[in-house]
Amino acid sequence: MRGRVDYPRLPWLGLALFGAMALVAGRVVWLSARPASAAGAAWEPSTEVLPQRGAMWDRRGRLVATESYDRYEVILEKAKLPDPAGFLAAASPHLGARADFVRQQLDDPMVKWVTVFSYAQREAADAVKALAPAEAVFVRPLASRHYALGEAAGHLTGFVDANGNGEYGIEAAYNAQLIGVKGHTPGPFGTDPRAFVPPREGTDLVLTIDRDLQLAVWRILAAHIGTQDATGGTVIVLEPSTGDVLASVSYPAYDPNNFAAADVNRYIDPAVGAYYPPGSVLKPLSLAAAIDGGILSPNSTYDDTATVFYQGVTIPNQDYTAHGAATMWQMLQLSLNVGAVHVADTLGSARFYRALDAFGLGRPTGIDVAGEAPGMIVQPGAEGWVGSNFAYNAFGQGLDVTPLQMAAAMATIANDGVRMTPRVVRQLRADGAPPQDVAPIPVAQVISAATARTMRTMLESVVAETATGAEMAHHTSGGKTGTSELFDSDGDGEDDLIASFCGFFPVAKPRAVILVKLDRPVGERGSRVAAPIFAEVAEVVAGVLGVAGDKMGDDEQ
Repeated sequence: MRGRVDYPRLPWLGLALFGAMALVAGRVVWLSARPASAAGAAWEPSTEVLPQRGAMWDRRGRLVATESYDRYEVILEKAKLPDPAGFLAAASPHLGARADFVRQQLDDPMVKWVTVFSYAQREAADAVKALAPAEAVFVRPLASRHYALGEAAGHLTGFVDANGNGEYGIEAAYNAQLIGVKGHTPGPFGTDPRAFVPPREGTDLVLTIDRDLQLAVWRILAAHIGTQDATGGTVIVLEPSTGDVLASVSYPAYDPNNFAAADVNRYIDPAVGAYYPPGSVLKPLSLAAAIDGGILSPNSTYDDTATVFYQGVTIPNQDYTAHGAATMWQMLQLSLNVGAVHVADTLGSARFYRALDAFGLGRPTGIDVAGEAPGMIVQPGAEGWVGSNFAYNAFGQGLDVTPLQMAAAMATIANDGVRMTPRVVRQLRADGAPPQDVAPIPVAQVISAATARTMRTMLESVVAETATGAEMAHHTSGGKTGTSELFDSDGDGEDDLIASFCGFFPVAKPRAVILVKLDRPVGERGSRVAAPIFAEVAEVVAGVLGVAGDKMGDDEQ
């Protein structure tokens, strides 16, 4: 008879099993009872939930930019691809520059998965997908940015890169607000629903631009650049009372919907990031300062002798003509360089450069877009300064500004002497919060309202007497032409020209300031090239804004 067998460890084993079960039960109870915030605080790997990037709307509530899902990631599983070489040969026309990368990945025995595209358009993704067995290819839609105006507003909006970061323009300046805050689903593989933290969607932006106006101005500029065989140009439309940018276009541009295909040199917005010498458009600023200081009046005269010798250089009038006892009216109307030097010399260099600074030249305007350049004005005593600089600066040569700086300076005259900070965003709209208005920002009272009104009357006479191409059908308008030289910029021994016009309408209470700048038009000056573009744009602006005509005898008055 077999003897009895003892199992002395069984009690201990049972006790251990009981303890383990108790621990599991306690863990379950703890998981059930703890709040979601605590659950996510010290938990296993988190799965991110990306927020929707904020949209952009124009001033009338129409979309300018929003999220779409028209970009795709395409991945191949090599083990399920029967003929890699054949696939590559067929896919190469769609791969472009990525063909060599895909070839290396297909040939590498250590690579199991090949990313054929990381951010492809639908056509390319569909074409590649069709060339591989269904079980071998994986296509995933990705969030991308859609811009309703394309290249017509590309410089202004900027773009969002493949990593979701705003680049250039509004996208970069407001990236922190637009991008939102990521959510997450904690727990193993994101499976703990109690700890889910939703994303906070990005803030929407209501812009100052009008979508119809932006597109119309783009088409006008592009057409005139073609007609004049110019190399480029810029048109800016400002509302002087608020600093609102109603439209801003530069040519050539790029399509932010397909930014990767564009020349990277076009990413910089010439309206805020490129310099040019403004030429005679500068003359009203120094004259305004002299009139405001009581140093000159509109009827003050000087002896116009066709040329003036100043600090070793001879400055001629643009028409090479002596005009005798000329008034300040004539100086502006005929754009006389000798008169401009007289005005600056009467002011004195200290007050002259203070006036340019007060009007905002040579410094950033503070506009809420990325990439604004400060301009460049070399003042007395600075490195590189020579006495003749002063004479050239008097008529807008030898110094560099941005188109926006020049437009904002003219807007100061249009706004009764108050300089405003230009802006492109007028309201922010975040989920769950009331809309946040962006208030217009006045900078300074640069000249008196009376002086500003006097200058507007004088600039109206410029349009009536010489810059007649800037006349409007039903509205009074005023402004100043400019023709500036880019000295031998292309090395062929001849100077290149920039033709410009900066003006406003209606004269009594301007609703819009418009700057037009054409780069290297063929053989024409500012009054014959840029002034008619001003008038064409101004007529569209008047229609969009509903500005009543103010000319005497006008049926619309």
